[in-house]
Amino acid sequence: YAIVKGEMPYVDFNVVVAPLSMYLYSILLVIYNSIITMFIEQALLLTLFMYFVFKLFEEKGYIVLLLLTIFFPFAFSSIMFPSYNFLLLLELIILIYLEKNNKSDYLIGIVLGLMFCTKQTIGIIIFIPTLYLLIKKKLLYGNR
Repeated sequence: YAIVKGEMPYVDFNVVVAPLSMYLYSILLVIYNSIITMFIEQALLLTLFMYFVFKLFEEKGYIVLLLLTIFFPFAFSSIMFPSYNFLLLLELIILIYLEKNNKSDYLIGIVLGLMFCTKQTIGIIIFIPTLYLLIKKKLLYGNR
């Protein structure tokens, strides 16, 4: 709501995450200022999430969906309600999909940057092994 009014998303230390998730969820709030728009956007992101899960795991995607709903208070609520936790899960699934299908390193870097802008600590934790794998791939296989 503060972003839609043109204000900063936070002015003190009550929010300890990077503002990407706040800016992403405020995109549709500019058009129609209601909490329903955030849930519509979350439904679209959840559809994108399930698309990548089924592209990655094929028929085993139902198992991932079951695992997300079996631990109800934590996993299910974090994917159904708008939060940075869901965005990190979505970005992680996209990152795994890109790595598995040997997509461009630049595209993987963009997803890593989005993860860092969503939550800095988790972005760094995922960046370090990815950097190691990138250096290892370039040293072992060259620029093929």
